[in-house]
Amino acid sequence: MKLSSLKGKRNDKNLYDCVVRAFLFVFLFSSVLIPYDTFYTKKLSCAALLVLTGIYFLRKKRTIADAWIIFLGGAVPLWYTLDSVLKNTDNISAAVSMAYPGFLLLIAILLKGFVKDYKKYYLWALKAESAIIVLSVYFDIFSMLKITENPILSWYARTENAMIGVGSYFFTYYMVFIKTSPLLLILLFDSLKKGDLFWAVISALACYFSGTRANVFVMIALLVIYLAFFQKQARARMIFVVAATLICLLFCNQIVDRVITIFLNKASSDATRDGHLQGMFVLWKNKPSDFFFGTGFGSSYYSYGTNRFENNVELSYWDMIRRVGLTGFLPFMATLLYPIAAMTIPVYPFAPKYGKWKLWTRNYDILLPYIGFLLISYTNPFLYSTTGFSFLILLYSAILRTNETVRGETGTLPLRALGSAMETAEM
Repeated sequence: MKLSSLKGKRNDKNLYDCVVRAFLFVFLFSSVLIPYDTFYTKKLSCAALLVLTGIYFLRKKRTIADAWIIFLGGAVPLWYTLDSVLKNTDNISAAVSMAYPGFLLLIAILLKGFVKDYKKYYLWALKAESAIIVLSVYFDIFSMLKITENPILSWYARTENAMIGVGSYFFTYYMVFIKTSPLLLILLFDSLKKGDLFWAVISALACYFSGTRANVFVMIALLVIYLAFFQKQARARMIFVVAATLICLLFCNQIVDRVITIFLNKASSDATRDGHLQGMFVLWKNKPSDFFFGTGFGSSYYSYGTNRFENNVELSYWDMIRRVGLTGFLPFMATLLYPIAAMTIPVYPFAPKYGKWKLWTRNYDILLPYIGFLLISYTNPFLYSTTGFSFLILLYSAILRTNETVRGETGTLPLRALGSAMETAEM
């Protein structure tokens, strides 16, 4: 009787794990490959994962670390949502739909036991995105299928999941900007750490052909940091230095001319962003309380960049202050910066006690892409979105997993799950 009972519990556990993995797979592929959620698969899978998280939370022993996630992923988004609804009663649906991504952080409580699966599915989706971008450019270069005639890219552009273009106006001549392309940095540095040169090159090319200045410049800066501080092989560093020097010497004039031309071409978009910011300052000058308490998600303001009312602009941090005010912006920044602190500071709240400063070396494969993502997000409106929170879920679930597996030990490294679990994930 006891044996059959144990088998029944084991079967229930296996079924439960399969259900979680299935919804996790759908959520990640939808988040990465269909960021605009054309088929509503992202919202449906999010809802299912949140329900499973609630069931898991009620059945398991709660920890202090769980309470921290409940505050950041439950109380703070609930505050944003209620505040936005009360301030925008004429547009409640927009307020709720724009405020809900913050609740996704709660899923980290459920997924702390699925860190390997999360990273594995994430990388699969990013590999698919890289392949779409690189193959599309390859087909166009060799006149096999023009970018403008590519049915996949046409669908992406038509459904607003990507921005597609080709010509000298664009920074890299090609623009195949699937709106989650900044996440390709995760695949790039994961491949570099594992020594997977093929996917490192493919992801770097995909990031390059995404066609935005932010993606390209941040990627180059992070690669320089990687080679200078984290690449242990002297030969690889020497090859990079020699290659970079030769390129600068041979193509210095062309590179400078190209960069100047690009910035001149992009001057209009920079002027638009300046106008967005000017509109916010005028708003706060006329009503200072909005700077401290915000106007809510779904609200709009007059932008001098477009000379019309806007409710979502490409200045994520400033726009977040406009929506939730300085009082709401501070806990949001705490949410963003806590993982960096957990990966770099030996002793930190809700984490074990640690000894030496070896954390950068251990966690650079996820730390560098995350910092890059935060930098790129400054001029892109996906900071407070499922795109941004899909990255945060990965970080926070690993933090929670680490607290459960090494709590009470001393002399260990933080986020051990973030290192070991990701490194051993079967690709």
